[in-house]
Amino acid sequence: MKMRTLNEAAEELGLKRHLLRKGITDGRYPSMVWGNRRLVDVDQLRPIVEAERRAAEAHEGLIGLRECAGLVGLTPDTLRRMTKAGYVPFEKSGPYYRYHLADVEAALRERMKQ
Repeated sequence: MKMRTLNEAAEELGLKRHLLRKGITDGRYPSMVWGNRRLVDVDQLRPIVEAERRAAEAHEGLIGLRECAGLVGLTPDTLRRMTKAGYVPFEKSGPYYRYHLADVEAALRERMKQ
């Protein structure tokens, strides 16, 4: 068990302090208050942070709806309707749609051939 202040823990884990604080506020990271300091157990926190990093790397290469719509020349509303109709492939990340640009372009080309 390695209890650290937020500044020390952020530096040791390679996180920005505000992201560590946001994770605590969101309930993703356990912490405790001792006097006027908030402390975290770095040993307990490290696997959680590494799992979040792996999840973020798995979504690398994905772009959001607005960015994808702009790159393929559609309005965001049109791309959203096409997504819901099943015309373009996507991944759902919470409430957000994420796209691989190459897959969307291939799906649109294929759809135009029909």
